[in-house]
Amino acid sequence: MSGGTMSNLIRRFTLVCAIFCACLQMLAVHLANDEAGVETVESSVRAGMGFEACVLPCYAGLTPGRTPFADAAALLTANIPLLTRHMLIDARTLRFEVEAPNAHLTGVVSNENGRVGSVQLRGIFSVRGLLADFGAPNCILAGSPSDAGGLHYLVWQIDGLLLRAAVDAQPRLLALDQESDGLWIGAGGSEACTGDLLPWHGFAPAWHYRGE
Repeated sequence: MSGGTMSNLIRRFTLVCAIFCACLQMLAVHLANDEAGVETVESSVRAGMGFEACVLPCYAGLTPGRTPFADAAALLTANIPLLTRHMLIDARTLRFEVEAPNAHLTGVVSNENGRVGSVQLRGIFSVRGLLADFGAPNCILAGSPSDAGGLHYLVWQIDGLLLRAAVDAQPRLLALDQESDGLWIGAGGSEACTGDLLPWHGFAPAWHYRGE
């Protein structure tokens, strides 16, 4: 093979490699932009649903045991851009709804002695996301997988408050990819797991937490 032919082959090979590398770089930029777009959308939805106003266990400016119940409606209106106009208020509770793209949230705020006693949120929350935000739960109240509609309750104790997530008890193995359909935030967080609450020891078969 002559020197000229070899040089042509090398030039062609170099050109092909350069084009291939450029395509890989463009693909990487495209994927990064897509991921950034998803994060931006998720952040926007979270903000629109009130989760960016303050850090849980505070929600949309409401902190159980501290926020006056009389201020609840104004705080929800100010801190939840996607709040619907349907807010039902009586002496004991305030009920509200939030509509977001591909997401729906309902909430109940209770009145205890003139202050917000608890905030109950019904929606879809990933267990993976909750662990990313709050770390491992402190306690668990394990339901029975044999009971239809049975639930496990994962409990976090944060700054004197309890954050509780309900998880379907039907899978016999508690798993990271499960979802919770509701959060409950209220007062009473102590460092010890009391009553039927057991210390969290990680993802395990349900019987591990039930003594079965």
